[in-house]
Amino acid sequence: MIFYLGDAIATLGALALATLVRFAPASPPAEEAAVLLRALPILLLARLAAGYLFELSHWSFRYAGISDLRRLFAALGLGTFLAWAGI
Repeated sequence: MIFYLGDAIATLGALALATLVRFAPASPPAEEAAVLLRALPILLLARLAAGYLFELSHWSFRYAGISDLRRLFAALGLGTFLAWAGI
């Protein structure tokens, strides 16, 4: 459960950082902010569902290999695609 909380925080942080980079130094326009707020739950749900589907919480970075890297990229790709399709 803690893994998924960390994953959600990392997703939120990445989205916030991407927004800051895109609109720096000003804040995003109202239309963009509204789209971002509508997309946020969809993105979180898609990323967490993909992480659960690919069982990313069941492995350790200490013993990670190429197959684990493939699972990680597959989960990230699927989560991004699902979020994109849902938006």
